[in-house]
Parts: sequence; C-alpha cells; structure tokens
Amino acid sequence: MTALIDLAACDEPQDAIEATVHMLTEGGVVALPDECGLVIAGLATHPEAVQRLKEIQPHWKDGVAAVSFPFVELIDDYCAKTEFGSKFASRCLPGPLILEMPVGPDKLTTAWQSDAKKWCARGNDTHWACTVPADPTQHEVMQQLPAPLLTLTISTHGVKPTTPIGGTDITLLSAGPRFDGPPTVVEVSEDSWHVQKQGVVTELALTRQLCDVFCSSAPETRAAVPWPKLLFRKLMAERMGCSDDALVDRGVIVTSAGLATHGGSPASRHAVQLLMDEDAIDLRDHSSQPVTEDLLLRSDLILTMTASHRDAIVGTFPELSQHFTPALAAESGYH
Repeated sequence: MTALIDLAACDEPQDAIEATVHMLTEGGVVALPDECGLVIAGLATHPEAVQRLKEIQPHWKDGVAAVSFPFVELIDDYCAKTEFGSKFASRCLPGPLILEMPVGPDKLTTAWQSDAKKWCARGNDTHWACTVPADPTQHEVMQQLPAPLLTLTISTHGVKPTTPIGGTDITLLSAGPRFDGPPTVVEVSEDSWHVQKQGVVTELALTRQLCDVFCSSAPETRAAVPWPKLLFRKLMAERMGCSDDALVDRGVIVTSAGLATHGGSPASRHAVQLLMDEDAIDLRDHSSQPVTEDLLLRSDLILTMTASHRDAIVGTFPELSQHFTPALAAESGYH
C-alpha cells in the first residue's frame, strides 16, 4: 500500500525526507512534488526500480521520461560536454525543462543497464533526456542519493495531488505545482537548439536566457555613474540598427554592477545631467546592483574600469579570467 505524506501537514518533515531517500536507495519507486505537478522516480542504478518504472510508464501516456540530477554540473559527467551545451544547461536549469543532450561514449552512462539507458534515450540513442528540478523537495532528496534518478514528469494542470500515486511506495506532497502545464522539451546539439515539445517555458523565454551578457563593473566610488553600461548599450543598438529596448530580442543583454555598492541606489544627479547633455542617455531609471557570483558567472564578457578592479574580481573568481576585456579607464579618459 502506498504511503501518502504531505510535508505541509507533517510534524517531522525531515523524517519523511529520510524515509523517501531510504526507499529509493533500496530500489523503491516514489512520487515527488514537482513544479509541473509530480514526478514518479526510481534510482537509475537499481534494476528493480527501473523495471517498476517501465511497468508504470504506460499508465501515464503524457509523462515525460528523463534522468534527473541535483546539480547542473553533473550533466557533463553523463553527456558529451560542449561549450554551447554547457551554456544552455547553466542558463536554463534548474527549471521545468527537459534537455535532450548528446551522449559521449566515455561517459558514466556506459555502466548503466540497457533498460536504464532506454528510459531516457532519444534520437536513436544519440541523445539523453536530462533535467535538474527546481522543486526544493526533489532537490533535497536527490542530494542524498548515490546515483541520479530516472523520472517521469506528470503535469497535474496546476492542481495539487491529494491521493497516492498507484505503483509507488511513497507519495510525497508539498506545496501545489507552480505551473499548470508540462515541462518544455528541447533538443540541444553542438551549436544549436530547437523545441521538441512545447511546455510551460516558451521559446522566447529560452532565447532571452541564452542572450550574450555583457557586464560592466566599477568600483564603489563609480557605481552611481553607470555610463559604460549605457554607452555600450547605445553603441550596440546603433551597430545592430535597433533601439536599446530591442537589444534583448537580438540576443544581447547589457548590465552593470558595483564592486562594493549596495543594491537599489540611483545614479547621481551629476551623472544623470552629464550623460543626458552629452550623449542623450537617460539615467533616471537606473538602480545599482552589487557584483555577485551568479551575475559574473552568467556574463559572457566583463568590462572593468581599471586593471586593479579586474584583478580584484579575478583574484576571487580565477575561472573568469578569460571573460574580461582590458581595463577601460586609460582608453576612455575616465578618471
């Protein structure tokens, strides 16, 4: 008999999480909450779990099969690593998205049983359907497991399930689903992508997530004068023959951040007047934001005002050393 556990009404939710982890480790099959409704899941490396999933799958014809990871970085251990594929996954996951990624011959999936491989194989076995869930309960469970999960994502059309899911050992519930439809399925190749099955994430949203991001950064004393960002936006718009507001639809996002600024500060009055008079750039709606790890990692190119400023960021994030342009101050005459 399936156990139904609602974490919202549970006195010891951590005990329920641990019971679910134990069940999965022993080869059980469970239903977990998901942003689109629920997922039916079993451990990818446990033959009994894989067999039970195969028996359950025909009862959910609209379910989307995939292999689920707790972290985006783990996808590279199972699929062929490409610069474009890594960028796509890191920009768009976690979330209600299934990515069909190319599989490399020397990856960890070669050790899986054939039925586990077939669960998420696509395109004559050349691609694997992968996902990283954003649901916190799924994430907490998956972090404690020795291997990825094979999952079947089922849309409940925005309605929180109230009864146990047949064929599972535990049905774990939390808050209701965030979306009222299924995940979007996207095939990702070496340098391109296309939507295989439309879901709650639109093609426009994906296109904007994949924009080239240019981040201009300044020390604290200059954070209220974001002229590099605004000037760069103006020049890019002129080069591309569009308005500033249309840049995002052309695949370009330009942002700015201060090394030690507090978020939400407006541009100084002097900066607003100066750029309006000299370059017809309107700073009145500008609001500062601090440099963060997430912002830097999502940037394709980082522009700094001084070499020392660049060195301060690279000292903290050495992996970003190739994302920088030379310091701008000497070339621009800015002091």
